[in-house]
Amino acid sequence: MSTESLQLVAHRGIPERFPENSLIGLEAAMRSCVPYVEFDLQATRDGALVLSHDSDLRRIGGIEQSLFDLSLEQLKAFDLGQRERFGDRFHGTRIATLGELVRLALKYPQCQLLVELKTESLQHFGIDTIIDRTLPQLDPLRARCTIISFHLPTLTELKSRRCGYRLGWIVRNCSQAEQARARELTPNLIIASRQLLKPASPRWPGPWRWVVYTVDDAALALAYAAAGIVLVETNDAESLTRALLRH
Repeated sequence: MSTESLQLVAHRGIPERFPENSLIGLEAAMRSCVPYVEFDLQATRDGALVLSHDSDLRRIGGIEQSLFDLSLEQLKAFDLGQRERFGDRFHGTRIATLGELVRLALKYPQCQLLVELKTESLQHFGIDTIIDRTLPQLDPLRARCTIISFHLPTLTELKSRRCGYRLGWIVRNCSQAEQARARELTPNLIIASRQLLKPASPRWPGPWRWVVYTVDDAALALAYAAAGIVLVETNDAESLTRALLRH
């Protein structure tokens, strides 16, 4: 299996080098010409869709409040440059909105997007509310977006709407029950952690492609590719790309 067969997915941008889910990090990933970029969506108190993995900013901003209790205006006041990791390099970084991401992605038409709808927001605001807010904003990118989630009821609802988006299910285990659910959903992608999905792991047969996360080591990435798992999420797409070129 050649390195040309391997396709990297920039997981939350390039969080080893930039604040995760930030516009500057996501643009760095897009400029590096990786074929896929992944980001996370949560919702604010006033219904804005913002790029955040967590439902609060405690981990990346030291902010204890839930996103669900804050307006977008309030969130935009916080500096998310992660000074403890990066010093003052990214001072002034603000939380990104979905609208800002869409405008950025339109500048990089070669880049495919994996858009993760986070379970916390889906459960707090409701599936229909999040879907109804998300799809119109994503519409300019529909042809190159795959909507992914752990939340199977949301993916089932998206499938029933025939909305034209590819779907990806992030699985928590590889049980027979999960396999049956996968057959019913028939997503385009099945996404699993490297702890769950090893290069030699048996995989459910089906029309989907498998994605593994997160892999930052070139030898391991190539082992996955050799096993037929060619979509590999990484936290450092720039470094992994350079390392792969040396193999």
